[in-house]
Amino acid sequence: MSVEVDLLLQEAKESIEAAQNYRSELQQRLHGLNQARKQIRGSSGQAREALKRHFTELQTAASRLLSERLAGLLAEVDAIEADSIKPLDDCQSLIEHGVGQADELLREGEAALRCGLGEKEDKLGSFTKKAMHIQLDSLPEVPALVDVPCVSAQLDDSILSLLRDRVSRHGSVSSHPPVQIEELQERPGSILVRWCKVDEDFAAADYRLQYRRSGSGGSQYEDAYIGRDCEFLVLHLDPHTDYLFRVCARGEGRTEWSPWSIPQTGYTTLAPHGRRSL
Repeated sequence: MSVEVDLLLQEAKESIEAAQNYRSELQQRLHGLNQARKQIRGSSGQAREALKRHFTELQTAASRLLSERLAGLLAEVDAIEADSIKPLDDCQSLIEHGVGQADELLREGEAALRCGLGEKEDKLGSFTKKAMHIQLDSLPEVPALVDVPCVSAQLDDSILSLLRDRVSRHGSVSSHPPVQIEELQERPGSILVRWCKVDEDFAAADYRLQYRRSGSGGSQYEDAYIGRDCEFLVLHLDPHTDYLFRVCARGEGRTEWSPWSIPQTGYTTLAPHGRRSL
């Protein structure tokens, strides 16, 4: 085989190897694109569910609070009405009783005037005594309108503008968390977690680190650290076990925490001091 053929074969092999490497790199990039697309779609779905759940809970709580407040105010109106109507009802009963007595007295007086001379004196005397007993000059007092309640509701419409303003500024959507995990270092029975700010405009007052076991049977995230440091040694970890770590931050003067960083998987192959690794 000539030298020229050997060179062509060598070039062909190199080209094939380069093509294989190129294809492998492209496939890795496709995998990276798929992972990025999966992260975008997954995090977007989680954000939608979190927003829907939160605002549904707010709507339910706000509706309950408004209903409770309305019921309380209506109960106050009912109590004022009942307390104010009772003396009026009592006065009306007294007046109606007096009207009945007056009607009966009128009938007796008219009958006494119409009777014969033999009965007139007795009936007129009886009528006069009854009239004196009823006390025709005694009238119950009816309160003036200015002295009785005129129930009204005082409602501050400014609460609507305040509520609109607060609701319009409630919640936010972020495409990138302000802090990410930078490094995971295995230590005996532990992992040193380091993180850093990726948003230079975010002024962090505190950081919050959480971790949990990885896998479908993993536990819930639990707090490992809250403070101003940018690293923390998470202790009491089982060797050869994957753990997920995430971190968030709280801005200066704020009470709410930022979105969580992208979870990072870490594990240690080193058994804790005083315990041999299997």
